[in-house]
Amino acid sequence: DAEASTTGGLYLIVDLNISNAVYLFGSATAGTTWTQSSFMSSAAAHPNWSKTLYGDTLSIAYYGPIVGLSDTSTAAIRVVRYRETTVGTLAVTGSFLTVVTAGNPKPQFRTAINGSNAWLFYSQGTTGSIDLYCMVSTDMGVTYGTAFQVTNPAGRDEYWFDAKTF
Repeated sequence: DAEASTTGGLYLIVDLNISNAVYLFGSATAGTTWTQSSFMSSAAAHPNWSKTLYGDTLSIAYYGPIVGLSDTSTAAIRVVRYRETTVGTLAVTGSFLTVVTAGNPKPQFRTAINGSNAWLFYSQGTTGSIDLYCMVSTDMGVTYGTAFQVTNPAGRDEYWFDAKTF
């Protein structure tokens, strides 16, 4: 996944499928050179992120830990916030947080963040019974409330959603 900041920083998050390692890369030159390379996790998969609309904070969601799982989608969903400290450089702000526990398959998830509000959307279940859920944070992703169903018409699975702020 890639994201640009309002200051001109460009950021890339990479999931190394063979080793389950996740790295962050940062550029202050629109991708001409990459000056930051940060290790995020050795047991994560499918990271995605959302940037605050007018700010310098990223909310990253990912499966983790995934070690020993035969189905990655049954891992917990974790979130962490990174903040741009200088153009092209990100640093963790706060802590890594498990917001959805391991267990049932969660085939998709996505964060959105705007101002002090953050949302985590995720689908849960297996084909024939996949429902869409949301968790809301009013403190920029430091804590999240209880999950609730967004919309789940009977007899229909909720596939392939996206969440963005604009």
